Amino acid sequence: MKLIEVFSDDISQKTFGEVLSDPSFKALAILFQKYLDSLRINGCDLAANWMTYIDVVQIMLNLLRASKEEDWSLHLSAIHDLIPWCFSYDRHNYARYLSCYYSEMTHLEQEHSEIHAYLREDGFSLQIGAHNQFGWIPVDQTMEETINKDTQTPGGMKGFSLMPNAIGRY
Repeated sequence: MKLIEVFSDDISQKTFGEVLSDPSFKALAILFQKYLDSLRINGCDLAANWMTYIDVVQIMLNLLRASKEEDWSLHLSAIHDLIPWCFSYDRHNYARYLSCYYSEMTHLEQEHSEIHAYLREDGFSLQIGAHNQFGWIPVDQTMEETINKDTQTPGGMKGFSLMPNAIGRY
């Protein structure tokens, strides 16, 4: 089967799977990965910079995908991939705390199996509105957005007072 024929038709999940399992596509993917690796190692500074950018963006997209799809293992994998970048960009606090976070979350199954099961099923992220199928976001971000929304709307902190001490007490 030729790739051009597949892409000229409507691509279904079945034909996409056939393309991915095709030996010629696998050989092409391996050659492309070797080319990308050669750009990272032997390429000029600009090529190395762009490859770094692509790698970091891919990690970010994996973190977003993990939240949207409620995929706990993808989340942990993306965190694992992110930690070396935190060290290389001198983000020591992120590197330190993400290392601890990753260690604790990977041992969660042995230490707290019920929490691990909850995170793997439905507890990792939540959906604010039922009308948006792609509106899944992490629980901590949901809390932050809800609190910010409540404080920035009329009746919240907005218009409450202009005095810093009163806002601080609120």
